[in-house]
Amino acid sequence: MDSVLTQGFMGISSHPMNSSQNFLGLLGLCEVGNHPDPEVRLALLGRMLAAIRFRDDSIFFHSRRVTIIAVGISQRLGWTTEEIHHLELAALLHDFGKVGLPDHILQKPGRLNADERELIRTAHDVSEILLQASRFSETTLQIFRDSPSMAGDCGGSLGRHLGARILAVADAYDSLTHDQAHRRALTREQALEHLQHVEGAKFDRNVVCALERWLKSEDAILLEQAADVEQDLREYQPIDPVAMEQANSLCHLFSHLILLESLYDGYYLFDADHRIVVWSRGAEGMFGKKRADVLGKPWSPEIANYSAKGLNGSVVSMAIDRLRPFMVSAQIKTGQGDLEVDVQAIPFWDQESRFRGACEIIHRKNASRRGTERYQELQMAATRDPLTGLANRKALESHLVKVFEEAQAPGAVPFSAIFLDIDHFKSINDGYSHQIGDQVLVDVAHLVEDELYSGELVSRYGGEEFVVICPETTLADAYQRAERLRRAIISSEPAGLKVTASFGVAQLEGSESADSVLQRADAAMFDAKRGGRNRTCQRTHQDDTQKTSSKVAKPDVSNEFELQDRFFSTVASNLIFHKLSGFVDSNRAKVWDVKADSFQMSVGESTLFCGWGSAPAKQPVHIFVQIGGVDRSRRTNRVEISIVIKPLGRKPELKAFHDRASRIRDEIRAYCVADSPVAT
Repeated sequence: MDSVLTQGFMGISSHPMNSSQNFLGLLGLCEVGNHPDPEVRLALLGRMLAAIRFRDDSIFFHSRRVTIIAVGISQRLGWTTEEIHHLELAALLHDFGKVGLPDHILQKPGRLNADERELIRTAHDVSEILLQASRFSETTLQIFRDSPSMAGDCGGSLGRHLGARILAVADAYDSLTHDQAHRRALTREQALEHLQHVEGAKFDRNVVCALERWLKSEDAILLEQAADVEQDLREYQPIDPVAMEQANSLCHLFSHLILLESLYDGYYLFDADHRIVVWSRGAEGMFGKKRADVLGKPWSPEIANYSAKGLNGSVVSMAIDRLRPFMVSAQIKTGQGDLEVDVQAIPFWDQESRFRGACEIIHRKNASRRGTERYQELQMAATRDPLTGLANRKALESHLVKVFEEAQAPGAVPFSAIFLDIDHFKSINDGYSHQIGDQVLVDVAHLVEDELYSGELVSRYGGEEFVVICPETTLADAYQRAERLRRAIISSEPAGLKVTASFGVAQLEGSESADSVLQRADAAMFDAKRGGRNRTCQRTHQDDTQKTSSKVAKPDVSNEFELQDRFFSTVASNLIFHKLSGFVDSNRAKVWDVKADSFQMSVGESTLFCGWGSAPAKQPVHIFVQIGGVDRSRRTNRVEISIVIKPLGRKPELKAFHDRASRIRDEIRAYCVADSPVAT
């Protein structure tokens, strides 16, 4: 077994800047990771842990404690043995990247600067490549990729793997309860308070609650016992010389790959059979293909879709023929057009002069790798609602695509969507203040997060509207979940006020799109509003079919006592009902006959003898709203809306009607964010 490991590390025992030999060492890790004997793979894990311990005992012991905490949390969340195994491996190695970092960064007694944080992120990406080469499972790799780094990234961020969110909480808790270079350790209570309130927006609140439950259990004694184990390891189990030599070789490989990650946009490695064995994160973004879809497959033009004038064959074949590195300028086809790149191929041979494989490196022309951190900060800001810290519409859409794809797998349980809208929110802003209104939104957001299960995503959809995406959840379960949320909001008194909310629930059915699920949940929420608020309604595809099968005849528009208007709205079609709910509230309108693409309402009350009065409230009108198709001819899609307004009761004077109808038309256009009229 030791000979197999030694052979795997042979390629990384040469000069640290020898590219070919470093790539040979990376290939050696792939071969050890693919070894049929599980004992060999287990020994490789032991060598990686020894490399962490060789770097710094404190990093190794921190990783052990984080693993104990993460496993405890996952058990409280009902994880299976197999799921916990993947998490355990990711937790043990989550700080593997620190093997390639110098002390003046690891032990800096102050805030890291932007370049230092960027180096740490790069080291994290490099360690992921080493785990990929060592053939850890895709689940472990995904948890590791999304896990927190010392640069301040948080694995609890929205849309990340649940295992990474568990790992983020475990890592933060252990760091808070132990002395650091820049601060003293906190007590258990202080650390939990910090996770829940000081940095609550960073972490999954359900995971923090699970941590609190675990710390109160008898199993938490494992943390106290860990200190005794650490002392025994320090005194009686030193690192053996072979492990030290291999750890030193890994450091050489780290240094080489950090340069590769820092200077280039992507790279991939294939063996002597031209089968891809390493696929970097940059290659994923460059070619639009995930590592799980290409690892183990032969290299082909379809995988690395670059082309170059005058290139006969591939770049790597030219390098092999010339027995030296080869580079060409090429174009990569992307959704935004051709991307100009340099492609460099580096072949490598072993000590017996046998061809073992090659690496292709991609670099975008006229582009710099600096400034990545600022880009990531902007990307994070672009996916979060600044007030509540929840996912925003953009993050929701991205997450919805992922959940929808998972629901397409054979035998998968469909997902459900919950729409909720705080009732009479405008009166809160008007009657108290916008500051109180904002606090209500924040409190409701935190309450919903606390009540949901891990893995579910809650986002602020706009204004006082929120959406919850529940993966692998049936309509019946989602309905019960919405009811629990509704009751929790009633009893919680956000910002010290009595607040209620209306809920709509829908489930993915058949071959429909993800958007149609949201639209149906939206319509169900509108049903709840129309039905008196503070209730939950649900809609199925059959409900929509039945309600739209019998079209209501449009009002007669043949006389002068009817005002017609058609315009484009820049609001998405599934938001039109929400926008007009503000009009309904402010005008105390009565709504009926709500369909997927139309509804009717009346505004105002007749006088005693069914006539019109002088005040707008005594000038009743009937309004028919029809939502049409989407105009995609411009950069921003627009939705066509048609309205017809006619008087109710005895007909008023023509001028009075047109004055009243024109004001209502203008108000509706304002609520719908009208873009321009439709040419007739």
